[in-house]
Amino acid sequence: MLLRIIRNLAVTARRQRRFTRAKEINGQAYVALRRMQGADGPLTRSCRASLAVDYHLTGEIGDAVRLVEQSLTGYERDLGAAHPFTHVCRSLRSVLLRPTQAGEAVVEGNKAVAGLDSTLGSGHPWVVAGLINQAGNLSVAGEPDSAEQLLRDALEQGRTFLGHHHPYLRAARRTLAEVISQGEVGGASDSGMVSFGFIDVEVPET
Repeated sequence: MLLRIIRNLAVTARRQRRFTRAKEINGQAYVALRRMQGADGPLTRSCRASLAVDYHLTGEIGDAVRLVEQSLTGYERDLGAAHPFTHVCRSLRSVLLRPTQAGEAVVEGNKAVAGLDSTLGSGHPWVVAGLINQAGNLSVAGEPDSAEQLLRDALEQGRTFLGHHHPYLRAARRTLAEVISQGEVGGASDSGMVSFGFIDVEVPET
């Protein structure tokens, strides 16, 4: 329970854009969980994926990818490639690859979206999140038209199942505005000029 509270504090700090503090808090929780559960216990694995986001947000891109890949390997091994937790972690990996491997990010994002849709069905919050994250990947990779279509798909699904004011849909509308503006101003060749956020879905601790 105490570690869950600590991790909630880390997520709160992240949402307040106190990224270094979030990494410090999550890092302490991760060290404690490794000591208690081992390097690949369910709680450790979930915390490591969350910590990867903190490393990404503080500019430590290589370490972020390394951490999320360790968690993804564990999910694939223990839960299987088709498990929703595996797909959520794969979607996160795709986002963390954006700054250095945009093409690979798109490939991974496609796999994640297809897997989430096949296991959970259209309109599930994780499917909508996956679509929004993949739209960001596509835009950074220089495919704003494809990104725009995915965002419109996410908004359509989300309005039906989540409601107009759901936080994911607010994020989708913001990202769609950026994609449209980017296309008007610079087109695909300038896609790297826009810094896209992402939907931060925490993998459950089971």
